[in-house]
Amino acid sequence: MKKVKILMGVDDTNPKFGKNDFGGNIENGKLNQLIEVCEKFPGFKVTHFVPAKYQLKEQNFFRKIKKKYYKITNQEKKIPGLIEHHGDEFLLTKNKKWINFIKKQIRKKYFSAEMHGLTHLNEFKADAQEFLNLTYFETEKKINKSIEIFRKGGLPKPKVLAPPGWSVTENLLKVLRKKKIMIAGSMMNSDEVTYKSNGTGIQNVSSLKVEIINGVKNIPRNWDLKNGTIEKAKKIIKLNGIISIHSHIENYGVKNGINEKNLKNLKDLLRWAEKNCKVNYTHFREAK
Repeated sequence: MKKVKILMGVDDTNPKFGKNDFGGNIENGKLNQLIEVCEKFPGFKVTHFVPAKYQLKEQNFFRKIKKKYYKITNQEKKIPGLIEHHGDEFLLTKNKKWINFIKKQIRKKYFSAEMHGLTHLNEFKADAQEFLNLTYFETEKKINKSIEIFRKGGLPKPKVLAPPGWSVTENLLKVLRKKKIMIAGSMMNSDEVTYKSNGTGIQNVSSLKVEIINGVKNIPRNWDLKNGTIEKAKKIIKLNGIISIHSHIENYGVKNGINEKNLKNLKDLLRWAEKNCKVNYTHFREAK
């Protein structure tokens, strides 16, 4: 049997999209649905990429301003006076019940929690590309603040960043290199399986294996929760690649969120892999 590593990364996991996991309809909670998969397939691991202080409302509000502004000025540039709001409704340390729920699953080794930016908001572009156009010092400040919030919430120190809005800059790579933080960077969502990918602003990076890019360890994302197929998995394995599942906690502007249909696709993959391969389930922080 051929050996294969399988990872799963879920973007945007945060208290905004966790309300049904406790105090609500627990049976339909996104996190609980993932726990059920971990229980059904012993050893399966889910890495959650978590914005430490998610500012979705501000992002949506600024997008409306942005559209009006660009329509008036007929040009795309920084909007004068547009600064980051400091709303904290989804600040991790303010949502203790959510934090405790995640920590419990981390102790079971079902989940791990990694960074997905501080706010998931770029205050200049008014979109999700949080680190775009930031100086080195601005970038480092956001990374430091994210780590601090994880620490105050009692979560393990993050070792991986999934860049919000799939934007990677030289300044971001410099900060990650300094802090020895890995990046869940390259993307390959098409059916075609290639050795190299141009994902998240990183050019010509491996879509199959973990590799070093500008001194930063990059972990590819190459199998989509909704559109991934067994045939694509076979091709990845044939090329000695890892299968790295890309998804979001919610179908919010995307289609690979956690729902019954997409999880069926995941279970089909895992059943096939366990039957035909020697599987090693891995968190992103464990990737080599």
